[in-house]
Amino acid sequence: MTGTARGVRVLLCARAVSGIGDWAGRVALAVLVYDRSRSPSLTALAFAVGLVPWLGPGPYLATLADRLPHRTVMVAADLLRAGVYVVMVTAVQDPVLLLPLALVSALVSPVHSAAGAAALPLVSGERYARALKALYATAQATVLSGYVAGGLLVGTIGARAALAVDALSFLGSAGLLLLLPLTRSAASARSSAGLLRAAATGLWSATTTRWVAVVATVGSAASIGSESLLVIYATQHHLGHGLAYGCLLALTPAGGVVFAAALPAQTSARRLAATVIVLELVGSGVCAVVFLADPAPWAAAAGLAALGASAVSTIPAAQVITQTVGSDCRGTAFSLLQGALSVVQLLAVEAGALLAGVMPAGRAIAVLALPGATAALIGGIALARVPEPAPQDDDACFAVASRS
Repeated sequence: MTGTARGVRVLLCARAVSGIGDWAGRVALAVLVYDRSRSPSLTALAFAVGLVPWLGPGPYLATLADRLPHRTVMVAADLLRAGVYVVMVTAVQDPVLLLPLALVSALVSPVHSAAGAAALPLVSGERYARALKALYATAQATVLSGYVAGGLLVGTIGARAALAVDALSFLGSAGLLLLLPLTRSAASARSSAGLLRAAATGLWSATTTRWVAVVATVGSAASIGSESLLVIYATQHHLGHGLAYGCLLALTPAGGVVFAAALPAQTSARRLAATVIVLELVGSGVCAVVFLADPAPWAAAAGLAALGASAVSTIPAAQVITQTVGSDCRGTAFSLLQGALSVVQLLAVEAGALLAGVMPAGRAIAVLALPGATAALIGGIALARVPEPAPQDDDACFAVASRS
């Protein structure tokens, strides 16, 4: 096994271990808060704190990924999360005090993710396209495994002990990351604000990169919005909340894995951008058409599987960003994009709840899919009129940051 392949495997394994601990920890934390408080609002907050970093401080903190060695940032983040979970288990009884600790743990997630995103193209080299597909599959498996593991741990050893096991998962991830080659961004701008401005400029200045980011971000509303409404759809179609409901939830991730396997290898930014447009048109477009009539479950299954195309549009989008945004602020750029995705997804969940109050859940899913299809159509027309973007050199972002 070559050094490059070894680095990719180490990064993916560490991401899987810490990711399972993160998602399982959310389950255990929610159960622990509810058991101690019997408050639905506090329990909801226990889940909601995971989104807070992406809505504000997360991208600012994520600039550390472009200022320090990537391995150092990820190991420190895992150790901090492990320490926070240990404090939750051993020193805190008041459920209200658990929430600030959960927020501290959540605040380092954008930093960890940004460092991983910045390190992946450096450790994978020509294998980057393949590594992105593997990362997507790992992320999907991590979410499912984390929820299952969290439920099993809480059911067998209790919520407090489950949090202790989650702390061990972060320690395991930190240990794995010590095997990762030492990489860092090409230049280390000292100002976090400068890095944020540089990353935003990198995402927005080139037409191709701008439209890829917009289409991938707007399109994410359909997948998360449909997920939030499927429990209502299942109830309205008398499917219950058991196996049939679980199968509906699994269709979009399963479709995403199939579409990801069919994605082209590393290619030009122009072709990758076209791939983003096609995936979004297929995913959101088919979903909107299928769900417009509030379909029967067998037809809904086809629409949800097609929506997997929209879910994987972030893979070629990430390749475009890697080619067109300078490596010295690439981690920050990925963090900004993830923050935008989180905002859109949160708005989609709220919009879905409002729509489901005035129309069938299936039709509400169709409405949520329309913005993604529309953005892809407009973006495709805009991209057809622009030339191939030139790859950025490693000092591009630093030049912007140093002027700010």
